[in-house]
Amino acid sequence: MKTIHLDVTIRFTEKMVSDEDLQEIVNNVLDALVRQTNEVGLVPDGSDASTKSITVDERYSTATAKHIFITEKNDE
Repeated sequence: MKTIHLDVTIRFTEKMVSDEDLQEIVNNVLDALVRQTNEVGLVPDGSDASTKSITVDERYSTATAKHIFITEKNDE
């Protein structure tokens, strides 16, 4: 199994600092990644690989979200 870590920067027109705001943003980013995975996929075209899980963390708070995909083989 291969794990990759990506740094993503998102800029907003207004300041977002409350824990509730940060958690909602984390959830929205995770939802977008899950939707892309379910509809098109994240792996390159023609790959036999599949996405096992996605975790989104906000670096400066406790905001976090995780989605584990159900696959036929669950080898760690």
